[in-house]
Amino acid sequence: MNMKMYVRLISLILAAASAALLVSCGGTPPTGSDEATASGTDTAITEADVTTELTDDLPPLDFEGHEFLVYSRYAPLYFLGPLDVEAENGEVVNDAIFRRNRTVEERLNIVFTELTYTNNDQPRTLLLAADDTYDMMQAKGLNAFNYAAEGLLREWKELDYIDLDKPWWDMSITDALYIKNKLYFAVGAYNLSSYEFTHMLLFNKNLAENLNLGDLYAIVNDGSWTFDKFHSLALQAVTDLDGDGRFTDADQYGLVSQPKQVLPCFWIAANVLSIDRDADGTLTFAAKENPKFAEVYQRIFEVTRGDNIFYEMSISLDDVNEISKLFVAGQSLFHDVDCNRVPSLRSMDTDFGILPFPKYTEAQDRYYTRIEGCEMPIIPLAVGNLDRTGAILEAMSSTSYTTVVPAYYEVALKGKYTRDETSVEMLNIIFGNRVYDLGDTILTSEMRDGPFREKYAADDRDLASTLATMESAVLAKLKKFSE
Repeated sequence: MNMKMYVRLISLILAAASAALLVSCGGTPPTGSDEATASGTDTAITEADVTTELTDDLPPLDFEGHEFLVYSRYAPLYFLGPLDVEAENGEVVNDAIFRRNRTVEERLNIVFTELTYTNNDQPRTLLLAADDTYDMMQAKGLNAFNYAAEGLLREWKELDYIDLDKPWWDMSITDALYIKNKLYFAVGAYNLSSYEFTHMLLFNKNLAENLNLGDLYAIVNDGSWTFDKFHSLALQAVTDLDGDGRFTDADQYGLVSQPKQVLPCFWIAANVLSIDRDADGTLTFAAKENPKFAEVYQRIFEVTRGDNIFYEMSISLDDVNEISKLFVAGQSLFHDVDCNRVPSLRSMDTDFGILPFPKYTEAQDRYYTRIEGCEMPIIPLAVGNLDRTGAILEAMSSTSYTTVVPAYYEVALKGKYTRDETSVEMLNIIFGNRVYDLGDTILTSEMRDGPFREKYAADDRDLASTLATMESAVLAKLKKFSE
């Protein structure tokens, strides 16, 4: 999301809804822009509340009652996915989605219909059959890239009315989706999964206070929140609570997370990628070719794996409640989560705060945040009326930017789920600098969920051997995508 336009929008929203939201100063992101923050109320922002000069450039259009049919993946455990809801129910985000779709329907004379699927690869059969039933599909990132590589999708340059320079198209993510100057997907403001998969660090406020760790928010704001600082704070939390000389789930740790999550969260925070592009847009194996990746990789192990900082969990553990159990019980200082996970922790007795992942060193220009993939909008090759599809997607994204995103970000996420004003300022930093790494999102089996996860779980720091085990599979996949 364009930060300048984002800040301007939030300021306008807060001015329009001043009875519900208070403006506070501070928490200025490293970009130098001023941020406005919410007070933590739970008052819905309606379309009537929001007055803004932001408009799309769509001309008057009439699609004569066309049923715009969308096929979306349903995975409620991982993200807030539905693009449509049946009715208003008083829940802020639900109602904003409902009103957005009805607004677009009336504006363009369409009927918005969404059907869902649960098998990640379910769209393939329809795409291979050149089925033109659906105007658009939503697919898991890995599957979407595979469909593009197989020649089953339309390029976005074919979609008239889409203006990627507008702030409702998140170019911090979309830029990473170009391969050889071709673009088959773009992430718009209507796509809340891109927010749900954004990672952050939670910290136990009571434990931080008992350990006399100081003001962690101030450390972030003064730019000294680094790998070294994380290590020193996490190390102070490590305690053999039961005194048996062993570290088990009865003891206290510096960090709890899944083994597959730690490495990408920290290497992205250090502003390095595992997969990058060369000058002509060809994908490159940056984890092997960039010397800084090797340096950062070793440092991640040093600051997270030594001295019992990291709680050893099963490598196959995917139960999010089990992963969070020690943090909820007050037995870990830090906990890595994505936004989708934050609401489930509201019942914690102990207060928690929110932080971005640390910078590699203080010399780094800003804090960088990992986005662990998101749903990708795909346009089947069989779709005929691309003008109509492009116009509807542009209208959905522009309308979402001034209604759904404020509801999610300003009210639902900030108001309901954060517990103090400064956590809100931290969210502004987190969402302002998000990074999408293809090695973390579409080469998951070849990289993140395979060798990297196994080596981290085993505390095996030999990067050369790790890269050797994945190299042939990674290069084959990069060649496939680049070609």
